[in-house]
Amino acid sequence: MELQSDFFDFTGAFQCFFGKVKDINFLDFKKNRNHAKQLCLMEAVEQTSEGILIADSNRVVRYVNPAFEKMSGFLHDELVGKNADKIWSEYNEKCFPDNLWSNLNQGNSWEGRMTNRRKDGSLYESETKISVVRGRNGNLSHFVNVNRDLTREARLEKQLIRAQKMQAIGTLAGGIAHDFNNILSAIMGYTEICMLQAPKDTQIPRWLERVMLACDRAKDLVKQILTFSRQTKQEYNKVQIHLIVKEALKLLRASLPSTIEIRQEILTDSSYVMADPAQIHQILVNLCTNAAQAMHENGGKLSVKLDDLNLDPKDKKKFSAITAGAYVRLTVSDTGHGMDRETIEHIFDPFFTTKKNGESAGMGLAVVQSIVGDHGGALFVNSEPENGSTFEVLFPKTTIEPALEKQSPANLPRGNERILLVDDEEFIVDIAKEMLEILGYNITTTGGSPEALKWFDQAPDNFDLVITDQTMPKMTGTDLAERIKNIRPDIPIILCTGYSEEIIAEKNESRNIKAVIMKPFIIQEMALTVRKVLDGQ
Repeated sequence: MELQSDFFDFTGAFQCFFGKVKDINFLDFKKNRNHAKQLCLMEAVEQTSEGILIADSNRVVRYVNPAFEKMSGFLHDELVGKNADKIWSEYNEKCFPDNLWSNLNQGNSWEGRMTNRRKDGSLYESETKISVVRGRNGNLSHFVNVNRDLTREARLEKQLIRAQKMQAIGTLAGGIAHDFNNILSAIMGYTEICMLQAPKDTQIPRWLERVMLACDRAKDLVKQILTFSRQTKQEYNKVQIHLIVKEALKLLRASLPSTIEIRQEILTDSSYVMADPAQIHQILVNLCTNAAQAMHENGGKLSVKLDDLNLDPKDKKKFSAITAGAYVRLTVSDTGHGMDRETIEHIFDPFFTTKKNGESAGMGLAVVQSIVGDHGGALFVNSEPENGSTFEVLFPKTTIEPALEKQSPANLPRGNERILLVDDEEFIVDIAKEMLEILGYNITTTGGSPEALKWFDQAPDNFDLVITDQTMPKMTGTDLAERIKNIRPDIPIILCTGYSEEIIAEKNESRNIKAVIMKPFIIQEMALTVRKVLDGQ
């Protein structure tokens, strides 16, 4: 954008741009109608929401408007007479073309995004247009830099990208969970059958038991993937928090530098809390990551402790913010640089950070505090400069349901009813058929929904129960259940799935779906569920 030289009278309004705004008597302009345009322009530039900086041909700042002062944190007098490069950061080298200044000197304008540095050292992103001003002699005299602060828009853009990424991960996780759980079902099922046949006086049963333990870990890992990928608010369930802590520390060990020693002290392994496992994982990762960053220069010790705490009403000096009762306490300590009292007062503020300029800053501790509050718990911090920091998180304990005791196949409930078994995965059909036949049932298998519907339609009274997979081509398990119910309304149905979000619980009863079995399943779970449904319990 070139500005006509006759619009800028250097003896009048343009002096305002060059640092003399406060010295000009506005009445002098009003006495002279020739200055009306200049006065209007000056007031517009002073009051616009865009930040404007004007520099001379040597890039020395001659004027900044109030919006630019607010945006950058610098006052007018702190910038005028200084080189404009002072407020530009090294990040702009990436976005500026190599021939930027030569193009500007030729009268061409430039526009794009810039990363500028505020007075306090923080960075902000702006949408910028640099134009040239020519004097009466036609030579380039000044640059006009117009900026619009994009800090908020950039933050929202990152949040949107993150949300879209999580949505994509969720879709991918659902497919992975279904396929992986099918594989695990076969591994676990055949392992159980081998355990039944293995000679008791050999090492084989012990080895097979190790295989089952590994499968259980894989099963829990799939559940975590699904939980992390969900964006909806989660219902809290009874969880053993020590399992989440151990799994999170294994993941953290791989991501933290070797100069940081991780010490864990799990003093409770039977305490349950009502929680979202993904959010408990998030709390621990956030606290441990912050602790590691406090020690990244010299290394140190990261200590994670989990224990029970019975808070007596008579002794609540330290934990006065919460009611008395039984809690599970998670403690994360580090030997880092620590914090002073003033810093501690602000660490839970959104976007507050003690990190150096250019390092990522976010909502870490603010999110942790919010999650802890949602769980009915409390968060406490103790720190001193050069003496490390300690965070204590308290979660209310909940009553423990007795664990399902593992039963010998000989003691499992049995039957001789006729069952139609439907799954498009051949090895899942095989292993489920083996399990059910061991339990005494008469099994008819099909490899998909259309075939199953055909079998059932031809002889609906030949079956006492239908067990169907949910995710199948052409027709899902819930759709098949609907069609089967229309043929015979009293037939009970069990649905198997490796991805529970596909199951709409409130619609199960209307489709005669009496139970849902999550893959991968074991023979005990299959035996108990089938017998319960057939007995109408």
